[in-house]
Amino acid sequence: MEHSCNEVRLLHGTKPDVVLSILKNGMNERFAGSAAGTAFGDGSYFADDAGKIDQYVTPDTAYSQANPLHKQLYNESHKHPGNVFYAMVCRVALGHSVQYKEMHETSFNPISKRRELCNIPNTAPPTPYHSLVAAAGIYRYNEYVVFHSDHTYPEYLLAFQRC
Repeated sequence: MEHSCNEVRLLHGTKPDVVLSILKNGMNERFAGSAAGTAFGDGSYFADDAGKIDQYVTPDTAYSQANPLHKQLYNESHKHPGNVFYAMVCRVALGHSVQYKEMHETSFNPISKRRELCNIPNTAPPTPYHSLVAAAGIYRYNEYVVFHSDHTYPEYLLAFQRC
């Protein structure tokens, strides 16, 4: 982990139909909100608690020979277990984070339509924050949002079942 850029490992819950795209192409902030909305802007969303990402996953209910994901993950010795969910463990360079404390728009550049954060104070030339953190205490879980996919790297795929 590269601490100089505030790199951390975070979780990203996703749908079965986009797993292969993420593994091949990485995260893509242009699809922001396709799973559950964009409360904190149009970026890629992450959490440090599996309880948070659980609300973004949908079940992969059964094996299909025609499914490209299933061809990659399952075979006779590793069978599809039924009702499996997928999440990514990602390396995320948070850089300088703006703390989102309440529902207001001052965290964002006013002309960016919630796609770019406000500038870090006293930077020359003006430099926007690299990520947004909505901290637990105000919200139930910590949420981390990055607005440039080149700050993320999907490192591991987790396939899990609920108890």
